[in-house]
Amino acid sequence: MSKNPTPEQALAINTIKSNVSLLAGAGSGKTYVLMKRFVQILRADLSVNPTNIVAITFTRKAADEIKGRVRQAVSECVEQAQNDLERLRWQEHLQKVESAPISTIHSLCSRILRDNPVETQLDPEFTILEDFEAQDFFKETLQQYLRKNIKENAALRRLVQTYGVNSFVNQVTALGDKLSELVRDDNLAEPYLKAKEELPALQQKLFAAVREVIEAREALGAKTKGRQTLTEAAGLLDEMQKQLLAPEPDCSLLDASGVVKVSGKALAAELTNLKNLRQELNNVLLNAKGCDLVQDWLAVLQEFYACLSARKQENNVLFNDDLDLLAIEHLQKNEALRQKYQERYKYIMVDEFQDTNERQRQLIYLLCGNKLDGKNNLFIVGDVKQSIYRFRHADVSVFNRVKEDIAQNAGKNLGMKTNFRSTQSIVESCNTAFCQLMDLPKEEICLEHHEGANTGGAKVCLLQVPYKSKDDDLGAKEDKWQKEAEAIAAYLQQELPKVEQQLRPGASKAILLRAMTHCEILRQTLQGYGINCVVVKGKGFYEQQEVLDILNLLAALHNRYASLELAGALRSNYFGLDDATLTQLFWQTENDKPLWDVLQAVGSGELQLNLPPEQQALAMQAAERLRSLRQAAALMALPELFAQLWDELKPEFVLSQQENGPSKLANVKKLRRLAQQYCQTKQASLAEWLQNVKDLRASSSKEPAATVQADDALQIMTIHNSKGLEFDLVILPQLDKSVKGDTASIKYLPGKEGEQGLLGIKVPDKEMQLQNSGVYEQAKARDSELEEEESRRLLYVAMTRAKKQLLMVGTVAEEKLPEAVIGLPSAKGWWQQLQAVYEADWEKQESSCPWVRLLCADALSPAVAQQGEQQQLVLEPLALAPLPAYAACGRTCFTASALQTYLHCQRQYYYQQVLAVPELEQTVSGEQAHELPASVTGSIVHKALELYNGYNEEAVFTIALDEFAPGAAATQAKSMFDAYIVSDLYKALPKKQKRELEFVQPLQQELAAEGVIDLLAFDEDDNMIIVDYKTGTPPEPDEVKLGYAYQLALYKDAAEKLYPGKKVVRAELHFLQNMSVWQLPLDKSYLQEAVELCEEISGKGEENDFACICNDSCAYCHYAYLCPQKNKE
Repeated sequence: MSKNPTPEQALAINTIKSNVSLLAGAGSGKTYVLMKRFVQILRADLSVNPTNIVAITFTRKAADEIKGRVRQAVSECVEQAQNDLERLRWQEHLQKVESAPISTIHSLCSRILRDNPVETQLDPEFTILEDFEAQDFFKETLQQYLRKNIKENAALRRLVQTYGVNSFVNQVTALGDKLSELVRDDNLAEPYLKAKEELPALQQKLFAAVREVIEAREALGAKTKGRQTLTEAAGLLDEMQKQLLAPEPDCSLLDASGVVKVSGKALAAELTNLKNLRQELNNVLLNAKGCDLVQDWLAVLQEFYACLSARKQENNVLFNDDLDLLAIEHLQKNEALRQKYQERYKYIMVDEFQDTNERQRQLIYLLCGNKLDGKNNLFIVGDVKQSIYRFRHADVSVFNRVKEDIAQNAGKNLGMKTNFRSTQSIVESCNTAFCQLMDLPKEEICLEHHEGANTGGAKVCLLQVPYKSKDDDLGAKEDKWQKEAEAIAAYLQQELPKVEQQLRPGASKAILLRAMTHCEILRQTLQGYGINCVVVKGKGFYEQQEVLDILNLLAALHNRYASLELAGALRSNYFGLDDATLTQLFWQTENDKPLWDVLQAVGSGELQLNLPPEQQALAMQAAERLRSLRQAAALMALPELFAQLWDELKPEFVLSQQENGPSKLANVKKLRRLAQQYCQTKQASLAEWLQNVKDLRASSSKEPAATVQADDALQIMTIHNSKGLEFDLVILPQLDKSVKGDTASIKYLPGKEGEQGLLGIKVPDKEMQLQNSGVYEQAKARDSELEEEESRRLLYVAMTRAKKQLLMVGTVAEEKLPEAVIGLPSAKGWWQQLQAVYEADWEKQESSCPWVRLLCADALSPAVAQQGEQQQLVLEPLALAPLPAYAACGRTCFTASALQTYLHCQRQYYYQQVLAVPELEQTVSGEQAHELPASVTGSIVHKALELYNGYNEEAVFTIALDEFAPGAAATQAKSMFDAYIVSDLYKALPKKQKRELEFVQPLQQELAAEGVIDLLAFDEDDNMIIVDYKTGTPPEPDEVKLGYAYQLALYKDAAEKLYPGKKVVRAELHFLQNMSVWQLPLDKSYLQEAVELCEEISGKGEENDFACICNDSCAYCHYAYLCPQKNKE
């Protein structure tokens, strides 16, 4: 951008005697304008200094950037001063820049509250809880509230009875930081109360519509099915009237008659009206039923919020959400305080105003003088097309409201349309697309390309990637994300060089994703073809392997019993012990002897192991280094300990040898910095800091990874993370990926100006099954509409990050080729929408937009693996699990699954149950690589079935998923769970049940069996039925697997001993993959065989006593790395 502002920029910079809104398009230089305007105010108004100018930004990073630019600009003014007096004035300004209120809105509110403890009645030393701390505090308070009030509070008791304790807790927790706004919304019960009043009139309207349709039946053809249905229904009209007009209307007869499903052109209007009224009655009826329930909700939420507020006050803590709320409250009620800040802050500038909300608007107005017809000191800048933070409660309508207020009070609404960032092809293709995709005036959408910026440039490219979606004679089906990644690699190798001369050396390149779900497929595929790429903010900061290596080491230094953490540290590149060595070390950890002691015994020579010479030397060095570091950890403060670690480990050298070394080193340096900051602010010990990190990891902390200059690496990041950035080349893949809908059980949408807020709840019907109330459906529909609008804005942000090249990629199943030209109204998702607005004709390879070209991946040659420098092997973390409780006695106490392992392979049983050595996970490829492990899938399904009570299946499954695989898709587990709970198998089970019944059952002498019965049901005669769920591969029909027979025999014996006098009449396995059943034959005693098998195992001692059974499954065995028989092959 030129040093001299354009006319539209100059107008925004110099208009300081008026309230101003500035609509700043992408790449138009708004940060430049903010900085220049700040300095222009200092230049033009001699009564102010930097502490009188508020500049509010969206993030701390943006605030630091603006403050840095202001500091530089003021420094230049000092140097350019024409005389001593002017120089002195600018020097004073420079000194005060550091104190200038350039910050986020939360930081500004915190400053107001801390600076006025008397007025706000707050201890200025209050603590602002981190997000994870706030979540824990919220949940703890909710649990306390439940325990204290469940007996006495009738409303709370009714809610718990209706939804169940877990569902109630989840729903309140889901409201989270919306709760403070919800409890201040006075009219949330109104739609439910109104429904109760409207119900009688609606009943009359519906019956009148039914009678009208039936009486007009002769308008339909005499032999039509609709005519026949209406004729039959005429005889039921009186009974329908009784049902429909009853105090509690019943539509069962109407629905069964089929009248609502009749169709016919002659009665089209009447039938449409009837169907609409029937749906409306259903919604209104559920709303009416929810009338008492929603008032229970409001009363309970009000009471809980009061408890939460009181507990915050007791603990002198605040949530981030409290800061603006309290600042507004005290500014509103305290005129002196309000006047103090109105006089102090003479100019207020707000960046990214499209991402503010109504509450923040109120705060800004209070600081400006409540109405904008007083002081002319407000400047807002933003772009409604780039509002993408609705999940943080941003409300794009606030920007438009403030624009209107400014215009009505003689202010100025300005705009900056000139784009300095992108080529004309990118600018024009964005204009073409979003003039159709966004419901905004054309003048607010269209950008103008700056002729001096990024001239030339290739057309924007739409890359279509066909893939095989199913097996056929020509080959197996393909993973579409893998196929897409390969097509991107081919494009980068073959198409990019044709236009790469337009990119500067070391050009910035980025792949922007809506979500990081499949980013590893992209990264691995591209790197496999020799394309240098790096994932930015993929996993959480604390889950990065280089960070875990240091955390594991510190945990082991703090606690010598932290054997798993020590193993992780030893396996890192700092110590270099391999899997075989660690396995031998773990074999020595019997009788609760920690790995630390075993390693020290090796280091001192007390313990001799048969290790390769190189590994022996590394183990001895590790023991000595760790002993020295542990002594340091006991004596040193955290900053000094990190300094010692740095000297000992030399991370600069170690990490620089690895792939993505600069990024890894930046992360380790950041960890050291965070530890030092925590120690300084909290005066914390190593133990306290490690606990803090543990809490952060448990809460899936969003602490970002450190950033480094990626040179010419292709960066992979989310679109949200790219906001405010720009890249020479932008690739947008996975455009046809569907977005998961919201499955929340309670929905609250705050009301906008002129709209009522909505609290949507689920209401039990006559069968006590929870149904969406009409208000819930209304809230859901409004929420979906807002989400779709934001989705299109997110696409706009993604496309406008590109400076010179833009590639957009979508997949299509081969059987759908060629993709038809689609109209925008019927287009779903980004890929279809883009094809619609560009009128893409794939058969002709033509687009109506002259700035866009179409390219099919089939026209590219397959990508070729590039030969580059040998990359250092990056070890994956060792999969070490804590030893099971029964492992030490693997020859005296048995589980059903252990017996199945023994029958499958005795040697595997020995490694798993007797030695309890760690498993080595096998690498899988292809489609299986993206599925959850079978054990995790089974755990999710079992937990969901344990919790399921006949309704709330979505909430139940979410709880199970969050416990075992938070954030995962778990499509296989969800499919099995959904299919089973509606199957005849499940419905046929007696309702009286015990679930997850644990037992330890003596067999004979010193032998025992233990297990968990998934479900024990009791029929009408109190006979018992045992059911065990299986998510694995079902056996062949009529096949008797001894492992299954022994399992059910042990369960049968345990159940009959747990419930004396009751008999097990059926014991069966339910295979959820195909809804098949395997029953234990009750005419044969498998129990004695199972006991004899346990006796056989207990009599064995050494490894050679356990036979090694080699078969096709050996390739997938987790212990193949140990098995001598396998290693002979």
